[in-house]
Amino acid sequence: MGALRAAGFDSHLAEHIVQTRAKIDPAQELERVAAAGARAITWYEDEYPRLLKGISDPPPVLFVNGTLLPEDERAVTVVGTRRTTAYGREACDHLVAGWRRRGAPSSAAWRAG
Repeated sequence: MGALRAAGFDSHLAEHIVQTRAKIDPAQELERVAAAGARAITWYEDEYPRLLKGISDPPPVLFVNGTLLPEDERAVTVVGTRRTTAYGREACDHLVAGWRRRGAPSSAAWRAG
């Protein structure tokens, strides 16, 4: 846990990470990602989007299906909640459709579980 604290995680989050890590098999998780036709990239990799890396709290891992292209640099992605509502999905679909009409690369992701 000392390494997590040294990396800047507060004690509550560091403890949560330690407890959760004991329940996860990384190899099995990567197999699940590959079975879904995706791959994981971390903020340490050159492929990780430069502008996303520059925000205040970037996600440490992105799950990508396909290839990130240079024109994707200004893409917009909406990630939904685990308990999305019909209204939330409809509103998101409306926003994404508008971005696409204006030529912005965009996507939406819904995560169950």
